[in-house]
Amino acid sequence: MDNTIKIKELSDRFNEFSKRPDFDEYMSLYLLNTRSDPTAIYEVETDKEIKETLFDIISSQYDSKRFQDKVIEAYDPVMMKSDTHQHLLANQYDSIWTVVNLLINKSQINHTSKGVLVEHFSDYMVEFSIDSETYHAFGSFASVAKMKKFGVFGNLTNNKLKSLNKDGVVGLNRQIDVLVIGKQDILIHGSQGFERVFELKNLFSEEAKQTLNSSDFRKYITKDVLDNLRKIVDNGGRIARRLTKLRNDEERLEDFFANIDKLTQIVGNPQHKNFKKFDSVTYEPKSQKLSVPAGKEEQLLNIITDANYRAEVSGHIGYDEGR
Repeated sequence: MDNTIKIKELSDRFNEFSKRPDFDEYMSLYLLNTRSDPTAIYEVETDKEIKETLFDIISSQYDSKRFQDKVIEAYDPVMMKSDTHQHLLANQYDSIWTVVNLLINKSQINHTSKGVLVEHFSDYMVEFSIDSETYHAFGSFASVAKMKKFGVFGNLTNNKLKSLNKDGVVGLNRQIDVLVIGKQDILIHGSQGFERVFELKNLFSEEAKQTLNSSDFRKYITKDVLDNLRKIVDNGGRIARRLTKLRNDEERLEDFFANIDKLTQIVGNPQHKNFKKFDSVTYEPKSQKLSVPAGKEEQLLNIITDANYRAEVSGHIGYDEGR
């Protein structure tokens, strides 16, 4: 994680930028349809008043002391904590890098939204440049009912977004989910928005399949279990996330399989403190094969991720579901 990123410093930079009389000339608004493949990007014309409102959404969020007090942690695909910001490098995953390039370079941009139903837009992207550094802030659209209380209304006509003092057609949520700094750093403030915009379902699925295709998985896990896991990870759910996380910790994974015979002391041992976490897993010492019934695949990952731990000082034996 880049420890040089400070929310307070970003807040100060944004506030200084907003005081420039021509700040709006360095801002642009885009609407996204993430249901399209690839994501469809629409450039939208906006007046200065809308740009002021958009930037107020960003700066107000970053000005909040509660927001600033949250620590920045490395992105974890399994454990998304609501009381932290998460950070990852834009090129950490190939699929995320592809989306970053698509959104920032805008090689397939649409210059008009004419004929597109408002309901097809899922997110908005605010692009702004400060002293040669370009930022992209992402927020979501929300229902009219929610926008009455939390959002900003506007009227989208002939590809121009204008502000309204009453209920309008377009609702922009007053919550920035993601901030991309340059093309290097991604700050995540809302996991659902981040996963939608950056197509994390596809990422988790592809990364998980690569984990399952590794030589150790093919050697030590029965074929029927592997075949079933390949079907499960298509949905990009929790199991796919856990397999993705394993792929980012190859050394620990290699150490597990190198010491797989130690499982004879754990698997099938009802005296083990965390036995219920993996009571359906079987290990055959002669073939060195792991197996688990259909529907119990997460228990297999409980074993492979070596989620059991013993605290060094207290000696306490525990279990960490975030592994």
